[in-house]
Amino acid sequence: MATKMVLLANWIAQDKQTTMKMISFDDFWRLRLTDFLIGEMKATQVHNWEYLDHHWVGETIGFTEWLRLESDPDNLRFLSLDLAELPTKVANSVFAKIGIPSLKGMSEKYLTDVLGKPAGHLSLNGNKKTHYFLIGEGNQYEVGCTIDKKDGLVYFTILTHDMPDQLSLIRMIKMRPNKS
Repeated sequence: MATKMVLLANWIAQDKQTTMKMISFDDFWRLRLTDFLIGEMKATQVHNWEYLDHHWVGETIGFTEWLRLESDPDNLRFLSLDLAELPTKVANSVFAKIGIPSLKGMSEKYLTDVLGKPAGHLSLNGNKKTHYFLIGEGNQYEVGCTIDKKDGLVYFTILTHDMPDQLSLIRMIKMRPNKS
């Protein structure tokens, strides 16, 4: 864990001088969950999946979901990582591919140091809170980080921000009353 903190601190110091460079939309759209699985892991193919008032197709393993709009089935638009259940090796490979340091288990302070000030948040219960960030230069993404008080970051989402008027977690959060 100490090595992880040092690496993250180095990345933060480096990032403070530059804007975060994320994976391009073209490369993100081509990502598939099955390309990151190890060993005997198998994804379930889903169709007509309802989320954010849209219908999706994609791949899931438990609460890890990689979704493409039914109207645009070739392009990944949303992925989530259930960091409590997903092997660390898989999560780290995904983080590396999208251009974010491994954040599994990180505290709220480290997340805001890395990702900046949240654009919104939701308190899920007394122990968990989800922060939403708008990150990247050029190609922007909405990133959601669910932080457990005891375990740190346990759930991660990323959504392409190329259709902000039609599909936006941050817009939906801002429309809800804040209860925390």
